[in-house]
Amino acid sequence: MQEVDYDVPGHFALGSPGLYITRGKQAQKEGRLLAATADFGRAFSAPGVDAATKQEASTLTAAVMRLRSVIGPFEKAFRAHEWEKALQVLERVPQAERTNARVLLMEARCHQQLGKFSNAQRAAARVLEAAASYGSWKRGEPRMMAVTMGSGAAMEMGNSAKALKFYKTVLKFDPDQKEVRKQYKKLKELTALLDDAETQVTKGYNHKAVDLLDEVLGKLRGMDVDSNVFRSTILLKLCRAKAAMKQHEEALTHCEDAYEALSTPMPGMVVDPHKLREAQEARAEAYMKDFNYDDAVTDLRAALGASSGEKQQEVQKKLNEAQEAQRKWRCVDPTDRKTWQDNRCGMVRRPTDAGPSARPRVSRFVTRAEPALWSDACEQRS
Repeated sequence: MQEVDYDVPGHFALGSPGLYITRGKQAQKEGRLLAATADFGRAFSAPGVDAATKQEASTLTAAVMRLRSVIGPFEKAFRAHEWEKALQVLERVPQAERTNARVLLMEARCHQQLGKFSNAQRAAARVLEAAASYGSWKRGEPRMMAVTMGSGAAMEMGNSAKALKFYKTVLKFDPDQKEVRKQYKKLKELTALLDDAETQVTKGYNHKAVDLLDEVLGKLRGMDVDSNVFRSTILLKLCRAKAAMKQHEEALTHCEDAYEALSTPMPGMVVDPHKLREAQEARAEAYMKDFNYDDAVTDLRAALGASSGEKQQEVQKKLNEAQEAQRKWRCVDPTDRKTWQDNRCGMVRRPTDAGPSARPRVSRFVTRAEPALWSDACEQRS
């Protein structure tokens, strides 16, 4: 065999500034901040270092020092489950300088616990950018934990494409990761079922949608993306579909289960008011279809308090409709004696009446299935 001479480029020779810079960056990514600081210092003071490398070493050292100054308070707030405070401390470090996978994972966790799933997904994606490499990916590593967290956050937002992308990233660098491949296959099946269910609901085929959503709940068990919030999203879809099928008791059971899961504080988990509002809206829709206008009004009032902007206008419109239906129903319902006695339904004079105005004659047998009688039985006092 012919011997080949090879000279290591001076920039990466043992003890050269370039080697120290490269090694320091790797140490910074792995969270070994003291080692990173030492290597950047060696690069700065190495013999023959040029001005550009000296400037780079100085900039990198300053970035590591900033991170070192906040890592203690950040971890303290994180361990105390003070998620907002932890993020405020971390904001002292520019996002471009947060290259440590462990710190990025903790940042993603803070956003997740606060219900800020979009931020959690982005922070988890940055973990992969910082730690992705070819080789074996094992459970318990920050990058694998980021895959679980990021895909779950994406599913909470209803973005299955981004959830699948996390699994694809793992399989790109480690095609033999059997557990991830299994989760990837299950998630593809799950998203196909969800898409099909949405299509059936749009077409008005609620029976088919219910069957598909029940299958989704069954497949969700044991998956990494399973969570109270995501499961509650499926339950709310079932609630609306069951209500449309006039299966009111089952619809309300699904809504109640979803609301209870969303409103019950979990250890270290913040209750998301926006998710609660969604549950209240869905439950109000089920109440409306069951002609239970009092409870519908109560839920919509609560939902209005958690709304803003265009969503507030949308909820206000629903509340107005529910209150109008509530008023008309009380006029029709002769068992509501207070409404009748207070004469809130108004006095009606019929053309055939010979005497003074009288209340509208409403049969005692009027039922909730006869809302068409409202227009005849209910009139505002002039």
